[in-house]
Amino acid sequence: MTTTPQHPAPARWAVLAAHAVALLTLPTGLWRLLLAAGQPAGYTEAGYEAMGVDGWGVVYVTVSYYRRRRPAVAGSGGRRSRSSRVPARDGCP
Repeated sequence: MTTTPQHPAPARWAVLAAHAVALLTLPTGLWRLLLAAGQPAGYTEAGYEAMGVDGWGVVYVTVSYYRRRRPAVAGSGGRRSRSSRVPARDGCP
């Protein structure tokens, strides 16, 4: 019978800092998604039209949102519940 190694819990300040990073990226992410959805999101109509968020611009803004949001969520423990090791079967090393 094998035992799973126990890892110490992270320090409270580290957990709070990781959650703060995830929350700090949220407003800009929502702003990007509003732009991709066609909302001016703080721009005047002329400024929004000049920016050219249509066609590939929508794809760029959406991909940009996910590329910046994913590391922030991963750092806050978004993957903590998933195990990265395969459980051993009986009789196999």
